[in-house]
Amino acid sequence: MKNFHLACLPADGIGPEVIASSRQVLEKLTQLHGGISFDFQHFDWSSTRYQEKGSMMPEDGLQQLEQGGFDGILLGPVGSPHVPDHTTLWGLLLPIRQGLEQYINLRPLRLLEGIDTPFRSPGQHSLATRCHIQSCSDTKVLESLRA
Repeated sequence: MKNFHLACLPADGIGPEVIASSRQVLEKLTQLHGGISFDFQHFDWSSTRYQEKGSMMPEDGLQQLEQGGFDGILLGPVGSPHVPDHTTLWGLLLPIRQGLEQYINLRPLRLLEGIDTPFRSPGQHSLATRCHIQSCSDTKVLESLRA
């Protein structure tokens, strides 16, 4: 069985809901697939953390991600009306994106039997991409998920 070790950063706003739902989907996928599993390590890096501790993530946060043996990161939306945008950008998003070279998020799509979808057509190969730029609102990042 292939296990994927994921860092979870629910972040702000609806992020905890988004990440909780994402985890439920991955746990259901584990049940349906049978050959993969996921384990999650939670990080409290967020605007709330900034308000309580003065930083979006710890000083060694990037090293924790680099040395944690993670196969991917689930990152919720980052931002709060109580914390300036430049603080969330330079304090969390850019260090992660630049430090881990996440400039584009490439997501191959796999069609499942019995599921009708607009992507289903003979010979069609689909990719969903998401560019990481300042004006994008992050919903979640799941990098390098290969079964």
